Amino acid sequence: MHSTLWSLMALSFSAVPRLIAILLMRFPLSPAALCKAKKRCANLLYKLRHKGIEADTKQRVIFIPYGEEPYKHIQVVRLCREFNFNIQFIIT
Repeated sequence: MHSTLWSLMALSFSAVPRLIAILLMRFPLSPAALCKAKKRCANLLYKLRHKGIEADTKQRVIFIPYGEEPYKHIQVVRLCREFNFNIQFIIT
């Protein structure tokens, strides 16, 4: 029983570095790249808010008035594609 427990722990600990390596290969974000991504998101949100569109960054939602075409603003397209924002139509 004791050796089985240690073998399971060894198996799980040996898989962790491999999992981290796979994640880093798939999402290579160094601290500098992460900082650039945050700044890019902030810049896109600034431009979008300047056009009168509201956005909630905690919930990652962009509020667009009903009847307006959401993809006419390039910032909406980029925020949805790169930062997983969603579009919510509001009744005005």
